[in-house]
Amino acid sequence: MTKPEMLRLMRLLSALESLVVYRKQGEPVPVYLFDELSKCVELLEEEILKVKKPRVGISQLINRMVCAIFRHEYVVQRVFSPTNRKVRCTRCGCEWGMNDSVRSFIPWDGELDQLYKDTGQWPGK
Repeated sequence: MTKPEMLRLMRLLSALESLVVYRKQGEPVPVYLFDELSKCVELLEEEILKVKKPRVGISQLINRMVCAIFRHEYVVQRVFSPTNRKVRCTRCGCEWGMNDSVRSFIPWDGELDQLYKDTGQWPGK
């Protein structure tokens, strides 16, 4: 990572830390802080475009940052049993598997899909 890239990331982290401080104190967040975050996200998106790798859209990136600060908005997508379900964040789109018996909450992936299909717990099978 180059020095300018590191400085941009430090600027973004500083703005995020300020946002968290305002949130914890219950004060309204100043407009300049949102402007700073928007500028940082634009700079990061430019860097991502330069690398030409698959990228996350700016709106999805902002939603993920909002979720990281203000928490996810969970909804149940599928109920496999009274203790097992698949949940999703309506804001950022991330998905997790949730099991009450063992108190686990893990990112949803192809392995969990296959596990529930193999054990016959997938709805419609």
